[in-house]
Amino acid sequence: MALRYFQYRFPFVKPFRTGRQTFGVREGILLQLQRNGVTAYGEAAPLPGFSRESLDQVIRQLKEYSPKIDRYFHDEPAPGGLDKFYTDSDITP
Repeated sequence: MALRYFQYRFPFVKPFRTGRQTFGVREGILLQLQRNGVTAYGEAAPLPGFSRESLDQVIRQLKEYSPKIDRYFHDEPAPGGLDKFYTDSDITP
């Protein structure tokens, strides 16, 4: 079982404008989880002004909780187990 993550930063061709601010880039984290020959991908890309968490918070949580996430996915997760994992870990979904 292996969890890996990669930070990305892509520039927009044209700035993305909202009612509050303008964005020139999109930043986030790509997640890769490999287990028993299966590879799954996910993304965490909080948008400032819209998301409750920041990209820095996501990165801090990944560094802090990666060993716990690895242990959780090492065995076959139980039905409903991911909700319990989030609750017990106080990690941002």
